[in-house]
Amino acid sequence: IALIWIPFALPLWKKAPLALRMLAPLGAGVLAYYAHHHIDFGSAGLQAILVEHKDHYTWGQLTRLPLVLLGLLVGEFYLWNRSRKGNYFWPAMVSFGSAAILLGCFYALKERPLAAEFLSFAMNEGKHPPERDFTLFSVGGAFCLLGIAFFGGNILAKALKPITIIGQDALQAFICHIFVIFVFYRYLFDYFHKTTYDHALLLTGLLIGITAVWIKTVSWVKARS
Repeated sequence: IALIWIPFALPLWKKAPLALRMLAPLGAGVLAYYAHHHIDFGSAGLQAILVEHKDHYTWGQLTRLPLVLLGLLVGEFYLWNRSRKGNYFWPAMVSFGSAAILLGCFYALKERPLAAEFLSFAMNEGKHPPERDFTLFSVGGAFCLLGIAFFGGNILAKALKPITIIGQDALQAFICHIFVIFVFYRYLFDYFHKTTYDHALLLTGLLIGITAVWIKTVSWVKARS
């Protein structure tokens, strides 16, 4: 809910010089790090909203801001490439290069075996607040998937139909996955921290299918209303 301020900031982002927009994610990251480690907010709730707090499951606005700004830059680069009627080769290469750097840093800096790292990620360790290894792996993986999407184009989109359906309606995907995870997986089935890694992967695949069906159903209902 606290992220509703973002649409109101987009006009300022659009008017800002390109150099400033490119430096913004780095500046936001420095600000978030300083605020998290050196500012006493005097309130756990306020800290949770701004930079996250280990006892409160929320999205810190300053903590997540660098990723939001980075996402805007990536989208801007994609639109610029499309406006020039260019192919997706260079966006794919930039995405793959970014993924290689981030995942390489993750592998070089990891302090545990890969299996232990992946298991900790599955248990949401390092997610709230975001820690180094989780951030490097998740953002690097996101760039890798983005590069694959650019490189694969429409052919890959058809092969990965359930995932592309989810991408067509982000709001319904968000509503469905939150409902399934918290109502069914966590409360009704009592799976919270009680599943194996393999079982969690199967549940994730099932959730992708359920979400795709939900989006198609909502779209069908809207078309006939």
